[in-house]
Amino acid sequence: MKKLLVCLMSGVLCALFLVNGTVAAASELVYTPINPSFGGNPFNAQWLLDSAQVQNKFKEDYTSWQKTPLEEFQDMVSRQILYRMASKIVGEAFGEYGEPLEPGHYEIGSYIIDISTDGVVMTVVIVDIVTGDTTTIEVPYYEF
Repeated sequence: MKKLLVCLMSGVLCALFLVNGTVAAASELVYTPINPSFGGNPFNAQWLLDSAQVQNKFKEDYTSWQKTPLEEFQDMVSRQILYRMASKIVGEAFGEYGEPLEPGHYEIGSYIIDISTDGVVMTVVIVDIVTGDTTTIEVPYYEF
């Protein structure tokens, strides 16, 4: 009787496992991006930005790099003069401009520029007054 009971119980357990096995089903796994830049839900953008800002430990001080209008004007004038000098140096080296740049000593903003030539090479020495850094550029003359 004991064998019959064990056999009957094992049969019932087997039947339960078989029934549960047929009920289990799987579906296709589909990836959906979170970031709206990559096709995710556009409503996630604010949440992503907020969580990035909460994690950001760097706080930028905007007042330290803001310049007064007079300082901005001075920078623009200095950049324009430096641009024109660079244009003349390159143009003179390649023979594109008829008006040569005079060798000499120039002070523009926080830079001292010394230009000298020996007929073969134009040497430009740029000294930053604030940091003391020196840059030397040698531009050879090309004839066409």
